[in-house]
Amino acid sequence: MIGNFKLERGRLQKLTALPLMNLFFPEIRFKQPLSGLFAAKASVLKELEIEEGWKVEAGLVIDMVMRGYRTKEVDLGEIIHKENPMDVKAVQAREVAEVIVRKAYEYGRIGVKMKALILAAKKDTVVVNGKEVPKYLVEVSKESVLENILSMLKEIGITEVSVVIGYKKGTMKKVGERIKGIKVRYVENDKWNDELLSFILGGVRIDRRFILFTEGMVFEKRLLERVIRENKKFVFCVDRRKGRKKVLVENGEMVKFDEKKGNCYFVGVGVLEPEIFEIAKKKYDQGIRSLEDFFRRVCEEYEIGACDISDVYWNSLKDEKELEEARKVFG
Repeated sequence: MIGNFKLERGRLQKLTALPLMNLFFPEIRFKQPLSGLFAAKASVLKELEIEEGWKVEAGLVIDMVMRGYRTKEVDLGEIIHKENPMDVKAVQAREVAEVIVRKAYEYGRIGVKMKALILAAKKDTVVVNGKEVPKYLVEVSKESVLENILSMLKEIGITEVSVVIGYKKGTMKKVGERIKGIKVRYVENDKWNDELLSFILGGVRIDRRFILFTEGMVFEKRLLERVIRENKKFVFCVDRRKGRKKVLVENGEMVKFDEKKGNCYFVGVGVLEPEIFEIAKKKYDQGIRSLEDFFRRVCEEYEIGACDISDVYWNSLKDEKELEEARKVFG
């Protein structure tokens, strides 16, 4: 909860904080984000980074909203503040601007140079009304899974996307073309069940850091906002809550794929450097064909970071029950 109050001055708020927040975080609509009056659960504050100096209020407000915590601004009446001299205001303005711009980078609102690779070639379906439908084509809210992913990528500033198609490729193309303002390149793989080949073909024009989607799924946007902030060369999302525990994670690193000793579920969304494609080609020549086998080998030979998304909703749509749950959440 954030307090607002009647204030005659507030130049720092009007001239620095509000214009920058409106520019980078238009979803934040508080009248007085720098009020300095907060009430929050201790458990929430423990999860947030508390900034120093004049950065505290702006940093907290942005983190609370962007991480999906329920927030509300309440009217506290009138409070009279002592006016600070201009030299102090200059310091305040610089620190407030600094934290807002930094958060904009962290949450992907500026400076994102990534591309994206969506693997949608294999026959990965869910039964809907008695018929098999590719997961990427399933409608969860008012749009398909593929459209939903493309829309979220556009929102976080990633506008160059490669989509590898095979099974139902004609329909897949039509669906992806509905999203405007994003450049989608389709790569066809007629051997659509050859997962590693799809990965290699999809990487032909990827020349920079990219985010990878290995299967059709739905998730909250903060999953993307979190994983793109990771600075490790290779990193995948993991979940300590649900499904088979396929991966052993220790000290923020994926140690190995091990269903007996695993403590996390491997979520098929990761951020990788393009050198991963050269590694894939070598493994392909050695006879590796499935993505799981490939990343199992990569995990043994390279460091792969683990981005914990255990507090984020996601759903792999493995059956009609999960589809109905996703529709209730996002509908």
